[in-house]
Amino acid sequence: MPTKNDVIKDVYTTYYGTKAETWEHIKDDPDYEDYGITKKGVDQWFLTSYLTEGSKKPEKSKYNSFIPNEPLHVIQIDLFKYSFNQKLDKDDLKIWKKQPPPYGLIGIDAFTKQVHVVPMENKTAVDWKKGVNDILRVLGKPKIIMTDPDSSITSNEMDVWFRDNKDVQHVMTRRHAVFAEKAIRFFKKKMNQKVSKEVKPWTEYLDSVLHRINTGKEEVAEGKKEPKERPHRTTEYTPEDAAKPENWFEVYNNMVLRQSTT
Repeated sequence: MPTKNDVIKDVYTTYYGTKAETWEHIKDDPDYEDYGITKKGVDQWFLTSYLTEGSKKPEKSKYNSFIPNEPLHVIQIDLFKYSFNQKLDKDDLKIWKKQPPPYGLIGIDAFTKQVHVVPMENKTAVDWKKGVNDILRVLGKPKIIMTDPDSSITSNEMDVWFRDNKDVQHVMTRRHAVFAEKAIRFFKKKMNQKVSKEVKPWTEYLDSVLHRINTGKEEVAEGKKEPKERPHRTTEYTPEDAAKPENWFEVYNNMVLRQSTT
């Protein structure tokens, strides 16, 4: 039987959430009721685990110091769970047929900050493989794919994928895939805003949220005022504009300047 710390580690390495989010996942899952895990126990694990060292000062900048110099140098990929206001009642299910997928696989180009998300019913190796292929179909094929050591990404299925794609190097970090983790937080924030106004399966809002992230603009109804563009704070360009070759030099310089002043 796994120990309390094993359970906390498993939940954390599945979702890479905050202490509060990790505790919420454990508290709300009936599978963990018999382990007697407390919020204090989760807090203690976060203080002592090597997996969370990258988020502790003064080491934080050390593990987030890499700056790619062009698009498709590195794509970070990570798994997350999405469940905000998503339990549909019987009337909802008459319309939507089934509960929404509980997982999403996110990919982010570390240079442009372009993001793509693939909804997933399960987190098996087969689902990971399909999700990775879908992400690369949209974002492009990178030199490096960086992930956390999820059990599915280290499976035989994905091992075969990397052998078949020898031009893509797989790098696993023992700490956070920092760009992907930040992208997940921003994605959830924007998705929560949509779902809180009108509960629908989150996949119904997926295109709209990805449009906001990648263009820096909210979608508006025809005839309404064009929304203000919101560039990414580290590149000072929207992901869409950061992907344009004429902007690459400025994008890189802005990331270097941002890092040197933070």
